Amino acid sequence: MAHMYWVILASLFVSAVPLKSTKGREFVTGFLSLSPQCTLKLDIASNTNGDVELYVPYLGINTTYSFNRTFSTTFNTSLQLYGTRIGRNGVYIKSSVDISVYASTYMYQPRGNAEDTHVCLPVQSLGREYYIASYIPYQVFGDPSLFMVISAFANTKVNISFPNGTSISKTLNWLDVYQEASPSNDLTGTIVQSSKPVSVVSGTSCAYVFKSSECDMLGEQMIPTNSFQTHFIIPPILSNQFMVRIFSSQSNNKVCVKDSSFEHCSIMDANQWLESVPNNSSLVVSSQKPISVIQYNGNPAYMTIIPGIRQFMNSYTFVVPDDTMIKTHYISVTILSSASLTLRLDEKSPGDQLVDTAYVNTPFNNYTILTFGIKAGYHVMTSTETHVVFGLIVFGMWTLGAYGFPAGINLDIDECASNPCLYGSTCSNGVNSYTCTCRGGLSGRNCEIDVNECASSPCLHGGTCSDGVNVYTCTCSAGFSGRNCESNINECASSPCLHGGTCSDGVNAYTCSCSAGFSGRNCDLNINECASSPCIHGGTCSDGVNAYTCSCSAGFIGSNCGTDINECASSPCLHGGTCSDGVNSYTCTCSFGFSGRNCGISK
Repeated sequence: MAHMYWVILASLFVSAVPLKSTKGREFVTGFLSLSPQCTLKLDIASNTNGDVELYVPYLGINTTYSFNRTFSTTFNTSLQLYGTRIGRNGVYIKSSVDISVYASTYMYQPRGNAEDTHVCLPVQSLGREYYIASYIPYQVFGDPSLFMVISAFANTKVNISFPNGTSISKTLNWLDVYQEASPSNDLTGTIVQSSKPVSVVSGTSCAYVFKSSECDMLGEQMIPTNSFQTHFIIPPILSNQFMVRIFSSQSNNKVCVKDSSFEHCSIMDANQWLESVPNNSSLVVSSQKPISVIQYNGNPAYMTIIPGIRQFMNSYTFVVPDDTMIKTHYISVTILSSASLTLRLDEKSPGDQLVDTAYVNTPFNNYTILTFGIKAGYHVMTSTETHVVFGLIVFGMWTLGAYGFPAGINLDIDECASNPCLYGSTCSNGVNSYTCTCRGGLSGRNCEIDVNECASSPCLHGGTCSDGVNVYTCTCSAGFSGRNCESNINECASSPCLHGGTCSDGVNAYTCSCSAGFSGRNCDLNINECASSPCIHGGTCSDGVNAYTCSCSAGFIGSNCGTDINECASSPCLHGGTCSDGVNSYTCTCSFGFSGRNCGISK
């Protein structure tokens, strides 16, 4: 079994006056089919007096009523649709002041009672995508699993995708109702998508929830997927066993369910749902991506949506349904423990009505769940501190029947929850809108456009520009460097010209003007001055630096051995002999009477 501990970094307080919630001035709703013998009842609650218009075209109702904070009415049971079909059976409610609306269906019969109540969403809180939560139908009496789609606008295209992979499409006009009813299959997991906002109510006409001893009706208003949340506290229902079904709107979503003794984590895909084991103590449900959580009471049965912690409100104006058979009613309040004494029910501390206290597991162990007994009728519950928010579930139970519903939900949709601003840009949530503050280098509504930093040709001297996110990179042509290739590389910086040669820098090149006696690209070559054989008459040349030295053969002198030594210069021929110079030699032509090499011998 996987275990994890959640670290909650963001504040869990929300605005005490949500911009969108279950309060509003314009509603469309409907009643799930149960039986011709049932009662269909509508309850309205407000903080003030006002007028309310009811328009029910199927019943020919178009009446305006004045009310003093609360109003109730019933409808003819022929308003119910039976089976799978379309009818103009929607109920339109328009008020002069903000109101909360609750729709109840109940019936008493020998085989058991059936009832449930759902809170209605105002038109401004409706959405265009819903996941259906229902339950296994009781096939013995043909009581179906069912849901209805109520159109709030004309010419609304609705696509319904069933868990078995099939789908259907319908076109609905204002106040048209499409009801899908399956007497054999649980419709849980069905996806409803529409071109315009619609209202969706789901449930089962009669169901046995796990080990319940009686068949009871289940019904609840579904919330759109863009109102899903990530952190939930599931209150206990006194000592009753309950379970939850969890719906994920995104893939690769880690979801953990935790009570005092265990924690189970699963990876959920989009359009997937899971069911917890039965439990009778508080649960903490946390996810990495948005989910919806539905609580099912076991015996007797009811289903209720659980608001996320961020969907709590500071004040609730609500009606506990006056069901003549159910005499025991409760409210379950989830609140920060430190703020529990700030609660006021009908302007009084509810402490003397407390029937149960439950504690919450980490990481929300700073919360407490308080269950109070309450009477049927109109009520207001608030905190004396306007910054304190709390969750409120209304439920009632009798031996053969039960109901449960949230008194209200803060449905101020966080348009930033789907992370529409790309590449780490910042999203600012607005009223039915969002604004992206793009990171540098990005533009567009969702920061989806990468600004081309290369458009201004920043790379000089033929460099190649590569665009990035708020950055560009220059690949410079040979001989240039710098961020923009603005610097000509100094090829002379490494002193490539040797032996005192002078370096002249070029573009990706250099030229050496060599000192006398040297040559080559880098003046690395000593010029061989002997190469031209400057030493003549057999002289030997020795190369130097820009010089040479000749070692002359005998009889020659001079820098190039070009001068023949005059051996006659010393007058070697005696007695008037004539000297003839040769190469390294001389010859004497002696006067008459003398002979010898130097004419030194007298004849």
